[in-house]
Amino acid sequence: MILSNEAYGISISKVDYPLRSTETPKYSRIFNFRGYKESDFYAAFVIQVKAICGEACIALIGSFYADEEHCAVLDGSLLTILMDNEIVRFDLSESLPTSTNG
Repeated sequence: MILSNEAYGISISKVDYPLRSTETPKYSRIFNFRGYKESDFYAAFVIQVKAICGEACIALIGSFYADEEHCAVLDGSLLTILMDNEIVRFDLSESLPTSTNG
């Protein structure tokens, strides 16, 4: 799923069993609210955020049954994501690193 406005460009994709992968990408942040373990039945939404102030790659770990196709709404700097039966809201103005250049 792709979302954008004047300040943010967002791409959301689904990855199965990211905790088992030996080639795990470097995430800016990982959120695992339900405490899924490597042996559990789970998936993750990989949320790529691009903004003027920087970039972030966020892993949101949750239900294997979640569908990334129509899972999010971007309202200004607020990103709301539905992952199966859980709703998560990010304030992107507070969540991004100040700079990724260096």
